[in-house]
Amino acid sequence: MTETHEVSRETEENESISTVKIIRLAPGDTELSLHAHLKDGFVDHFSCQMRQGEKPIVTADFDFRNPGQVTYTRTRGDESKEQGDMEIPLDTIIYPLGMRWFTGRTLKALGEGERHVFTAKVTSIDDEDLFSPQFDLRSARLSPELEDLTLEVNNKVYMTRKYIVNGGPYRESPFWVEEASDTMVRYHFELPNGEAWLVELDER
Repeated sequence: MTETHEVSRETEENESISTVKIIRLAPGDTELSLHAHLKDGFVDHFSCQMRQGEKPIVTADFDFRNPGQVTYTRTRGDESKEQGDMEIPLDTIIYPLGMRWFTGRTLKALGEGERHVFTAKVTSIDDEDLFSPQFDLRSARLSPELEDLTLEVNNKVYMTRKYIVNGGPYRESPFWVEEASDTMVRYHFELPNGEAWLVELDER
């Protein structure tokens, strides 16, 4: 699985505007794409789609520009699957699809406490609930361990901070985030079925 991203930035009426485009390629000829819009570092809108071969494309759109509310739609091919509004706490952290580019920034925003996190379900293109809204409590705390903060990953050395994450699919899962850029460098976690995941940054 690979993720590539493109970020553009501009200033508009004294506000910092960023646009993040991410494409994730996965086995089975699956392409997941995300287009996120950030204002002063906060996500106020994102849209996404998944395609696989000749199957109908699944799309979704999430708009957070009304405080305390998300407006969303989901479609499969020409068929509308769901649309509506959902109330969310004002301090909710938006974590678009759990994409790696946002991971370090999300953990930094979580800080030393528990916060509500909004994302969307990412499974297979055949799942009728693909891109359905997901909303849960998550927490991240800085690990007191200091001996494994300098990491060598794919022949590059990173100075990191280590978070222990709980909530969503994570149970005491370690994440290493580069100190200088807030980029996620490594994480690993174990699913309830015992399947273990190790994910590392590759900047080649």
